[in-house]
Amino acid sequence: RIDTDKLVHKELVHPTFAPGSAAAATLDGHLLAIYGEIDPKIAEAFDLQDRGWALIIDVEICRSSTSGPPRFVAWSNQPSAPRDLAIEIDVDVPQAEVIETIRRAGQPLLQNVRLFDEYRGDQISDGKRSLAYALRYGSADRTLTDNETDKVHERVVRTLKHKLGAKLRT
Repeated sequence: RIDTDKLVHKELVHPTFAPGSAAAATLDGHLLAIYGEIDPKIAEAFDLQDRGWALIIDVEICRSSTSGPPRFVAWSNQPSAPRDLAIEIDVDVPQAEVIETIRRAGQPLLQNVRLFDEYRGDQISDGKRSLAYALRYGSADRTLTDNETDKVHERVVRTLKHKLGAKLRT
């Protein structure tokens, strides 16, 4: 089992991935994985019709993680509290940095964060992009109140504004 709090995500330039969309994940100072959107030129060469993503992972690093041997962690029987978050942010801010900022600001109640949309176009300022994330908050031992969830979510939004200059989209 990998302790995801120990993962560090940083922007990566790699010929397989579209510019500005790739990241490297390191664990205990070792490169664990690289991931990102497949470069459109490569996708075209393979006749891919839609945007595609790839993940290259070092399984041996996973096996030798200092987090200990793999073990089953039971799912919580407590309900989670989903929240969506859409921000407008500079195009040069790496997605990995946004996710890392969300994860750190959402602790200890943030269970999951997932990018589900990226938009650049007429409704977004030049040099900006819109990123939309699905966040899930919860606790293993109790049901969160709306107030608890809202406070952590507001902290995530504030941190994105202050650290990365993001603007909340409504």
